[in-house]
Amino acid sequence: MRWLHKLFAKPQPEFAVRLWLTGEGKFADLADRVQLDSHSGVYPLVVFHFPATGDRLIQTLQDRGVTYRLIEAFRDIEAGGVDRWRRVADVLIFNSDLLPRSANEQDAPAGKGDSLPGVSVHVGEHYPLAHRDRSVLALDRVWPMPMQFTCYAAMDDPLIERFVSPRFRRVLGWLGVTPDECLDDPRLTKAIRRAQQDLETKVINEYPCDSCEQWFRRNLPA
Repeated sequence: MRWLHKLFAKPQPEFAVRLWLTGEGKFADLADRVQLDSHSGVYPLVVFHFPATGDRLIQTLQDRGVTYRLIEAFRDIEAGGVDRWRRVADVLIFNSDLLPRSANEQDAPAGKGDSLPGVSVHVGEHYPLAHRDRSVLALDRVWPMPMQFTCYAAMDDPLIERFVSPRFRRVLGWLGVTPDECLDDPRLTKAIRRAQQDLETKVINEYPCDSCEQWFRRNLPA
């Protein structure tokens, strides 16, 4: 009856991608949206893949006066609900490496409670390989509250630089796109996924790194 499950299973969640010309615009946008969530009743979670990105996110939130808690174990998030999280800090921040990667995509999705407060997950970057992005999206399957996922990218991110052609950059210039404008074309998600799939065919033994730049140097030295 697996076909029946597939017929009625809800669609897998996906990231809304917000692309900026520079990392500065990306991090400022993330902080803006975190603050908007805090004032609108939606609880924001902030996720990073590399420690260097986490440091940048923390500094940006500190500059805004946002109270945060850096989580060091997944059980500290899993054990709490949104009301408890609010008592801890305006926002919880954690490395995606804390998330379990054993979620079975064939399992039935968790039911969502419409009466529960919503959670908005803000991810400071895409990981070069798709498995870490999937571990973030898997939260939608194991937590009962309504969830939204947004990933922030910049033209100078090492991953984005791999598939954004010089021609596309010239087109943005011709269109007059400025550093304070955001691109959120849904086609970006497909382009990023294709780039990740291409990288997965080239990386055999993955080495952990502190930054995305270091990841490309160590894992794709050619």
